[in-house]
Parts: sequence; structure tokens; C-alpha cells
Amino acid sequence: MPYLKEQIADDGMHYVLLDEVQLLGEFEAVLNSLIRKKNVDVYVTGSNARFLSKDVITEFRGRGDEIHMFPLNFSEFMSVYSGTKQDGWNEYMLYGGLPLVLRFEKPEEKIAFLKSLFEETYISDIVGRHKIRNRAELEDLLNILSSAIGSLTNPTKLSATFKNVKEPLINELFEFLSLTSPEIFSNLRKAWGRFSCI
Repeated sequence: MPYLKEQIADDGMHYVLLDEVQLLGEFEAVLNSLIRKKNVDVYVTGSNARFLSKDVITEFRGRGDEIHMFPLNFSEFMSVYSGTKQDGWNEYMLYGGLPLVLRFEKPEEKIAFLKSLFEETYISDIVGRHKIRNRAELEDLLNILSSAIGSLTNPTKLSATFKNVKEPLINELFEFLSLTSPEIFSNLRKAWGRFSCI
């Protein structure tokens, strides 16, 4: 923080980019001190393990905007893909539209990146935030949901699939998923008792 104060000593406009802000001790105090300055524009990114975007909105109500970032659509993907349209479609369908996937050339590099991202973004964040004791159950639920994209399901059907996981725990895991990644699990709470993963 002393370094930032030193850099914004004049009256000129300053733009502060804070990546993975949750790693800062007492990040709320740091952000509050920065957003009080009229000549500072602050941009914040972070994972969901320590806070959700709704937590930030509550903490900084009226003093900021939330911007949702989504993967590239196929047209955007093709604007930076160097192969044919058919090859691009095949890659897009297999690996998705995350921009960083395009930086890797070998399939095993793309797969390793996506596995790592999935592990860090979804599994670790949910386990850390909600203090889940049985990580394997969450991983199994995510695998089942991922393999059933577009299919309707519900906690009762899933608990029959799991056999050893009770319906209340599945409901709780659904809740964690929908809070952590609303852009992916937007329909988890669409209707009572029926869930669709898109």
C-alpha cells in the first residue's frame, strides 16, 4: 500500500489494477482507501474462494460496477484462430472458448490447462469457501453434471446415482455451484426439484 500511495501522489488520473485481490490481507480496507480518492480508478479481479461478486457488490454498494467475463463465442474464437473453419469448430467444441486455450498448440497442453483451471476455479474455490469435508463427492457431482449437459435432472435422481450421498447434501452442493459460477450453473435453481445444467 505504501508503494501505491507514493505513485498516486499527484492530481493526475491513476488506474490501479489489482489481480487476485483476495490474496491481499484485508483487501476490503485496501479497496476502500483507494476508491475514496477522486483521481483513482480501481479494477479488481479475483477467484471465488474468498469472496463472491455479490459479496463485493454488498461491500462496495454504489461505488463500483460488476463486469461478467464470458468465454469467446465461436465468431470471436475464429477471429484469432489460424486454421480452417472446420478445424476451428472442432477445437472450439472440444476445448471451449477460453482465450488462453489458443496459446497452447498441443492437445495435452490444452487439456492440462483446462484441468488445472477447473481444479483451481471450481473445486478448490468451492471446497475452500464452503469448508466441504468430502471433496470427492463434489468432484463426482461435477463430473455427473458435466456429462449430462442439457439434460434435466434433480437431487433425487442424483442421490440414486451416488447411492451414498443423501439428497440434502446434493441440494447444498447445487447451491454452492450456483453461487460460485452463476454463468455456468444458471439454471440450477430455476425450478424447485428440477435442475438443468447448460
